[in-house]
Amino acid sequence: MADLTSLLVETLEAVLGVTGASPDLSFFSAGGTSLQAEIYARTASAATGRTVTFTDIFQHPSPEALAAALTAREDPAAGGSVAAAASPGPTSWRPVSENQASRLERLRRSEESGRPAFRGHAELIVAGFDLDGPLDAEALDAAARAVVTRHSALRTGFRISDEGFAQRVEPESYGVESVDARHLHPAEVLELAWQPLDLRAGRLARFLLARYAEDRHQLWVTMEHIVSDGVSGHVVLGQLADEYARRGPAPTDDLQGFEFADLEAALCRDTQGQAAEGHWLRQIGDGPVWRTYAHPDLAGPGEDPEAGDVLLLRSRPLELGRALRARAAQHGTTLHALVVLALARAAAQAAATRDVTVYWYTANRNLPRVASTVGSLAGLTMARVAHVPEGRGEADIRAVARTVAESMAYAFHPIERIAREHTGQWLMPDDEPFLVLHVNEGPESAEPRAPLEFAGLRTAAARTYGRRERRGYTLDASIGYTATTFQTGLSYRDGMIPGPAAARLLDSFTEELDRIAEGAP
Repeated sequence: MADLTSLLVETLEAVLGVTGASPDLSFFSAGGTSLQAEIYARTASAATGRTVTFTDIFQHPSPEALAAALTAREDPAAGGSVAAAASPGPTSWRPVSENQASRLERLRRSEESGRPAFRGHAELIVAGFDLDGPLDAEALDAAARAVVTRHSALRTGFRISDEGFAQRVEPESYGVESVDARHLHPAEVLELAWQPLDLRAGRLARFLLARYAEDRHQLWVTMEHIVSDGVSGHVVLGQLADEYARRGPAPTDDLQGFEFADLEAALCRDTQGQAAEGHWLRQIGDGPVWRTYAHPDLAGPGEDPEAGDVLLLRSRPLELGRALRARAAQHGTTLHALVVLALARAAAQAAATRDVTVYWYTANRNLPRVASTVGSLAGLTMARVAHVPEGRGEADIRAVARTVAESMAYAFHPIERIAREHTGQWLMPDDEPFLVLHVNEGPESAEPRAPLEFAGLRTAAARTYGRRERRGYTLDASIGYTATTFQTGLSYRDGMIPGPAAARLLDSFTEELDRIAEGAP
């Protein structure tokens, strides 16, 4: 083993560029980094003809210890010289790693100087999630406790003194901290999530559940960087989701596409469906069903198919968004429907004509491959259309699905059927320009989150105005929230619409939302 130790000493010196290294010198005490440890492992494997891994370097940092471990691996009989460390009892103080010692020393010095600013955001790994749907708080608490029990690092407390540093695993697990956030600003919840963790207390993670409503929560998972990083953080989050899935409510099955089609067909054939078709046929008469929106100032083919997206934003007070939600509830409809109405009116004003068609697409994962399309003149009667939230009970899903089916059967599809059956036209011509206004609604929530799937819950990622694949010549109209503002936005392919015209359309859209919020019919 002496020859193997000498060979590993030479390898360490070559990788780190040092001389005179002793067999018991720790690779990391000599200045080695994680990247150099990977190089050391590969170089040692080539030099010794044995498999040396990155983990081997961390577990056996000195050439002497590494040689003993490699020998024991090859010859189990020699393993007696490399006894496994005894599992520490819950009250046993143990040494800290070199990396931990360095961090703790910086902390000790900052506290001695009266400037404990070292305990900043850089020391925390934080992830936040919006959870929409019925949440089993007890199951989530049990899931968090199971994860903390599994990972002793999350129950580790540190002793920090002039004599040195030590760590021990505390026996007690911990779970979720809950806060009633119904009267809190999202920024206040964010501040709670970013509170530093006490390294001495044996709680190096925090699971903060903020309750905004019965079916709307935020979960913030905070971990101390001294025992976690981005990779290990994902391990904890994944295990938390798995543990909750085992304990929480089982997710409901999606409504099948054929079920929705059958329901819609039945509604189209009933008395109200027949009356709706007659109404739309009288409205359209013998005129063209398809009203191409080709006003020269507002629509036209883009010159450069590779051109980038342009985004225009208008910031309004947060109260505007809340007032619009209240108006929607007052009229028994949705914010989404109010936005579509405002958009139709804005487009008519911007083009100085009532001959405007806005096509509205909305899709839902619970209604496979179902998109509702509304052909809308300015002032179209608002149809009641709601999304089907994931994770709701089967009765809830079917109730909302019926609402969507009624809207499609009584308002949307009659127009398409009339076009197809009475005039032989289709509503999606591919050979002429048209304007499609997609309406995207962002959640009223705190700052960006990363995606994470929990059983029976829909989790929201960060709200973004990203690039979209477009069919035809389309504009995307968006509404969304920041912590302090309600935003309206318009994005489009550069070159497809003049900038001043786009600005007029966005301003008109925003003004219409103001009018609706103030009570305009």
